[in-house]
Amino acid sequence: LVMEDWQTALDAANAAISKSGCSIGTGTAVTGGMNDATANNVMWAAEIIADQSGMYAGFFTHMDADQGKYGASARKQINKLLYAKLGTNDVRKKWWNPQDENNEKNGYQQEKFKFKDYAKWTGDYIFMRIEEMFLTAAEASCRLNDDKGAQLMLNSLMQKRDEDYTCKKTGTALGKLTSDETGSLLEEIIIQRRIELWGEGLSYFDILRLNKGIDRRGAGFPAAYVFNVPA
Repeated sequence: LVMEDWQTALDAANAAISKSGCSIGTGTAVTGGMNDATANNVMWAAEIIADQSGMYAGFFTHMDADQGKYGASARKQINKLLYAKLGTNDVRKKWWNPQDENNEKNGYQQEKFKFKDYAKWTGDYIFMRIEEMFLTAAEASCRLNDDKGAQLMLNSLMQKRDEDYTCKKTGTALGKLTSDETGSLLEEIIIQRRIELWGEGLSYFDILRLNKGIDRRGAGFPAAYVFNVPA
């Protein structure tokens, strides 16, 4: 994707989908805390056992507020502008809690990443899920002007998240800022990629490779840190 070699990206994503033996996650694979290396949607992960847990230095210590350490003192929250893009029946709404008493003014507490066992500080580290491959294939198809192929890959994923979802958008137009909206198919893929892979370390690099300016004004963050126009 970074090299904009769309055909190779598409071929690799399709190969991963067909050969990995993985399938789009449902049920606890989606809402169970993203902590199980054996889930059917996991392509690459590290199993964390009790005597190898990171304890205070672990990923879930920084994400899971219920554990009471860094996750509680430095809370990880989705901004309301992005959350509002979720459909009414999207199961990913369970990844955030709009009613949490510790929510910031314009954020919702994350519930996506949770310890598997609080007593043992354990939770497996998931590095790559098959859902990323569907989003990669969708973007690559769209870049190759195959709107139908892109729609198929996107809808295949999204209908596992929201049975009411369907996308018939077309085109590759993108705005210069993360807040700009063109209504294109490519933009929809990027939005769903941002939601689906929230907290998994890809959004920042997507913004860089897309050369988009960051605009989080109105999302509850100090203005000085949330607005930057690309060169």
